[in-house]
Amino acid sequence: MSNAVTVTTNTHPIDRFLLLVQQGIDAWVDAAALAREELRKDPEWADKVAEKNPMITSAFIRRFANIGVKYIPQLVVSDCPGAKRLRTLPLPVQEQCYRNPVPLLIQTADGGWDELQADLHNLTPDQAAQVFAPDHVRTAAEQRAWIEDKRAKDAAPQVVSLPYRVVGKRLVVMEACQLTSKELAMILAELQG
Repeated sequence: MSNAVTVTTNTHPIDRFLLLVQQGIDAWVDAAALAREELRKDPEWADKVAEKNPMITSAFIRRFANIGVKYIPQLVVSDCPGAKRLRTLPLPVQEQCYRNPVPLLIQTADGGWDELQADLHNLTPDQAAQVFAPDHVRTAAEQRAWIEDKRAKDAAPQVVSLPYRVVGKRLVVMEACQLTSKELAMILAELQG
């Protein structure tokens, strides 16, 4: 699977960098295939590798073995919110979304809706959650429902729990707090009430 491209010191730095990265990706794909093969033969193989190199965990090796089967290699090294979400989707969807922009529904200033084509690396955590459902890329209608649901949850009144409560003629302080004189006066009035 590896490309036999030679990088020389005469190669332009950008081209040299890109070639080295591609060679690394090709090596990862080959290493993943080897890991899958060895794990089929010996389920303890990942632990044996981790014993030889403590910087690599057996969990990482098992996840690494999924390159090319469960996710594309480019998503292994990306920590952007879009890539993290995309890793949960089927391999063909990952390949499609990695190579092409994804549909992103946004609300315009006048209250209308626009669908943008966004690079998955530019998505915020909320946008990634909006675009990628656990098992598919959401349609515009699904994204709008997701936005409306999130908006309703964000607008829901927050229940404020006080760090104290009045029980009969006693004040029970449940956690450290600071009170203004006005708040203290209200508590005293409640206690005397």
